[in-house]
Amino acid sequence: MPDKIFLSLIALKSTVMLSNFGGRVLYAVKITPAFRNKHFVHGRMPVAYDFEIQEKASVTGNTCDIGYILIDKREQNFSRFGAK
Repeated sequence: MPDKIFLSLIALKSTVMLSNFGGRVLYAVKITPAFRNKHFVHGRMPVAYDFEIQEKASVTGNTCDIGYILIDKREQNFSRFGAK
């Protein structure tokens, strides 16, 4: 999945930055049913080299959290491996 799809999620007004620590930036994103139908494969969330989407409950550890977190790992990957 191209990174531009994840960048478009970051650019949305509804996206909120939650944390920027250790090269990983966490964003709370709203995933619409249209996005799910178009980009999720067999119900699985898309993963790319620099980006990952996870359920909010699995990131925060609070089972009551509903929604999704977009993890931006570009800075972390650059510091580990250098430029692609």
